[in-house]
Amino acid sequence: MRPMPAIELTTGGYHDIPYREAYEGQGEAWRPDGPELQRRVKVPWASRREAVLDFVGWTSTAIDTAAGLLTRYPPHRHPWFPDFYCTEATLEGIIGVALQDEEGRYSVDLRGANGSLVENGEGEGDGWAVYRLTYRKPSFAMIGNSEVSSTELERYVFRREKATYESVTLPGQAFMFGGVGDPGSPEELPGTPEGDGVPADIANTGINGDTVMMLATGELNLEWYQIPESVYWGILRPKLLLAQGRVSSEFFDADRLNYPDGTLLFLTWDMTLRQGASEDRYVDLVLKFAFRKKGWNKIYSRAATAFFKVIDKKTGQRGIYETYDFNELFSFVA
Repeated sequence: MRPMPAIELTTGGYHDIPYREAYEGQGEAWRPDGPELQRRVKVPWASRREAVLDFVGWTSTAIDTAAGLLTRYPPHRHPWFPDFYCTEATLEGIIGVALQDEEGRYSVDLRGANGSLVENGEGEGDGWAVYRLTYRKPSFAMIGNSEVSSTELERYVFRREKATYESVTLPGQAFMFGGVGDPGSPEELPGTPEGDGVPADIANTGINGDTVMMLATGELNLEWYQIPESVYWGILRPKLLLAQGRVSSEFFDADRLNYPDGTLLFLTWDMTLRQGASEDRYVDLVLKFAFRKKGWNKIYSRAATAFFKVIDKKTGQRGIYETYDFNELFSFVA
């Protein structure tokens, strides 16, 4: 059998380094908790750092202010399974590389048998670095700047929702006994004069006859990954401090969860600092919101038996909470 020819490929990404496939290193593991694919590749030794960055992806500290986006270079996609992205690059071998400088400060010499370096096709007389690449399917979109249509909310963000409920006591005797038939034409209940307020000893009532209503609420956590540390401290953190404790002024996440204005309250955030594959450090965030379907700046009206928006009595403007457009957190327009 003839050996398979060496196929020249490139990493793509920012550096676009040429590499070769090591066909004996292919691997696939298909598991219910998440599949994993592996490849073995050879990259020029002198360009290994740039190749690794192109394989695992990175985010620049430079901001595309015209588009309002971070400058991201997503991980390399598997050539056969494009939904899988490279999450790890492990150095497994060195071919034809002399790990000695002119002063002999390194003790390992991996030159070829004839004492010369192995050519890698780059004309540098250098050898190869052999990497095992691991590919996994991410739980959020990992796309480049050219694929984003609006803000950073489209990528590197994992959404975690939890539906809950909240009991609210309605002020005053907001309800009275009606009839047993059509609510539009009430009939008198036995022993209860029509139109009387609901007494305090009837089920589903609170203290002093106040009725308890169950409201649809929820929790929303947005896990936002790989934000350059300098961007977090210089731009994003001041915006988070301004937004904290405020209610959404506009529809939020319109393309996915589509929360109406006034229904989200920004509570707080968790920050994790980590080292990326590049020299820069990254920040991962968990933004925490509380959801109330009726809205956070609305109060129940006893007279109208419905929730209505309230405003400040003195200024006639803001409600209980100040508002903020949370979409602005994910935009970096100058």
